[in-house]
Amino acid sequence: MAITQIGQLWLGPGNLNSNPVGGYVQLSMGTTLPINGSGTDGDIYFYQAGSNSNTFIQRNNIWVSIIGVPITVSIPDNTTNFAWLTVTVAVAQYMAFDYSIKRGSNLKMGKLNAATDGASLAGITEYGIIPLGSSTGVTFGATYSGGNLILQATTTSQGISANLEYFLRSWN
Repeated sequence: MAITQIGQLWLGPGNLNSNPVGGYVQLSMGTTLPINGSGTDGDIYFYQAGSNSNTFIQRNNIWVSIIGVPITVSIPDNTTNFAWLTVTVAVAQYMAFDYSIKRGSNLKMGKLNAATDGASLAGITEYGIIPLGSSTGVTFGATYSGGNLILQATTTSQGISANLEYFLRSWN
């Protein structure tokens, strides 16, 4: 079966770049998965079926993972206010995160709520925390600057970076 393109809708067996067994579906009004913010609100992107599945939708210029694998960020060791997500906003914005952190053998899972008024104020709260092992040494913060909501992480010195994985829901 050949892969068929109808606009930006691709259906066919295997992967677009190779010929393995399995299926592949991609619906995107943009040209690629634009985690960098390109595209327009309402764009939907289905990422390769199987163990690496993910579905993103763009809302308010943020690509949000709907289902599948989480978005991953490496947070450097012994750093202060590391910007792990920056979002340009002009109106009030609300975000809810489910996250996990792995740092060596130490794990933490929890939830974050972040919000901004879109003018000058930003806040974040962490709750529902399940720590496993010793402390991951990661704390979160938020600030608003130059039209951007900036979500930050601060890490203690443990000699190893922290791996943050998260799912995000966003609305205004």
